[in-house]
Amino acid sequence: MSKESSLNSRGKLKIGMSTLASDKASTVDMLPGLVRSHRVMLERDPALGVLSLEDRFEDQGEIARGGMGSIHRVLENTLSRTVAMKVLPAEQSHVNKVRQRFLTEAQITGQLEHPNIVPVYELGSDDEGKLFFTMRLVHGRTFAQALKEENDESEDAVERAMEVFFKVCDALSFAHSRGVIHRDVKPSNIMVGDFGEVYLMDWGVARLLPNTGRPESNGGQGSRKHTSLTIPAMDERGLVVGTYNYMAPEQAKAALDKIDQRTDVFSMGAVLFRIISGRPPIVGKSPEDALEKATDSRISDIRETIKEGLRRSLIEVAYQAMQKNPGQRFQSISGLKHAAQAVMRGRFRFPVHHFAKGELIIEQGQEGHDAYYIRSGSCRVFTQQGDTELELKTLNQGEVFGETAVFTGQRRNANVEARTDVELIVVPASYLSEALGLDEWTGAFVRTLGERFTAANRRQAELEISLKKSEQRSEYFKVLALHGVRDSTGKIRISRSELEKNCEQFRKNGQEEFLAFMKSDGFEIVSSKQDETMVFKNSN
Repeated sequence: MSKESSLNSRGKLKIGMSTLASDKASTVDMLPGLVRSHRVMLERDPALGVLSLEDRFEDQGEIARGGMGSIHRVLENTLSRTVAMKVLPAEQSHVNKVRQRFLTEAQITGQLEHPNIVPVYELGSDDEGKLFFTMRLVHGRTFAQALKEENDESEDAVERAMEVFFKVCDALSFAHSRGVIHRDVKPSNIMVGDFGEVYLMDWGVARLLPNTGRPESNGGQGSRKHTSLTIPAMDERGLVVGTYNYMAPEQAKAALDKIDQRTDVFSMGAVLFRIISGRPPIVGKSPEDALEKATDSRISDIRETIKEGLRRSLIEVAYQAMQKNPGQRFQSISGLKHAAQAVMRGRFRFPVHHFAKGELIIEQGQEGHDAYYIRSGSCRVFTQQGDTELELKTLNQGEVFGETAVFTGQRRNANVEARTDVELIVVPASYLSEALGLDEWTGAFVRTLGERFTAANRRQAELEISLKKSEQRSEYFKVLALHGVRDSTGKIRISRSELEKNCEQFRKNGQEEFLAFMKSDGFEIVSSKQDETMVFKNSN
């Protein structure tokens, strides 16, 4: 090939569709390639720019294959180095949507210069129109393979996996600061090198957000400082892209206007779920079933099956990240990372839960597996007996609740509701059991005290409810006596307007509760039509 013709023709890539090659080429294996590359450069003189693609790149086998081309290990003769080359076949390179996706992946990856995003070296095409780009070849395995091979539930294994997790968080935080959402974060798209390298790969379905001032990694305050990337935004409304097992509901619904950095927060929560549980959070019998579950965010609750402190605390962080409503998730990747780091650093090693005002935290009668410490906000404690509700107390910052059921093994004896927005530290029963020696002889003392406290609380609640009912009965009878009309048959008539005017309990609780109370006290309700006179007869 002459110098003049080479300026108009790059040559053809000699990239075959071989079976997957082993990714363990040694230095000795590469020496012949180094010799050949030196010989090629000597023959071509110093004018390296005129080398054809055939001379520059030497295929050493396919190492991966996906929906958008294949990845090969390639010897780049001009620099005597081995690189990874992603190739889109000519027939696909001429399909506009596929071509654009391929180019977008190369351009996004190339412009996101970060230690945990694999560097892209070159983007081009050959004479047949076959698209390719080269990037650093990572000698290692995917995070999915690493988790599967290790299959270890020890704290040491969790800590090793979390080192990878935090590096991926850093890559995503950087991408989000540039307005890029990955949309396909999963263990198989994370490469783990033999010497501590971690790379978030496969940006083929990434979405470039407009500069809309959405919250960023500062915890949700302020606007994103945007550095525009020179890449076209390419998306279709109604087109679902990504992997269902790790997909946020807004992504499963292809709701483009709802997709932002919190979509990746969900996926990272799903990766954390995989680290702790050994499986993805969304599993379907078919792709259609998995998509349906992803759309509804149907994630099974496995918290009761995980008793060990570190893993239990981390799974709580994962659930927080995977909330169906994006507003209830961590609002940034850095928020998720900091929560997980707080657990790993041993700051309580307990998860933090957020509850909105009016949300029920503990329900009377349910089993008690956790205790709670109020880090901020306040809660109200109340009990329920039939239709009667009795408020017991208000709990404020620094107070605890839920511990008695843990000590005694009994069910919850009261409801706890968030009076304001609250932030709670969740202390698992397993930790309390170990710390207080509940499984040893000393546990008998703690359980006995807890049981006596529960019994005393129950008696007090019963007395207070009885007193409340007596006060209610007294007011009702007083109003009936003063404002009702008794006829010769013993029936008492009273209008709704008289009750509303003279009875505070009626105004507070309403007609339905009033009628139920009178019936429970032995009165037969002869007539109770709304807006008319009510007629009662004492059936005792």
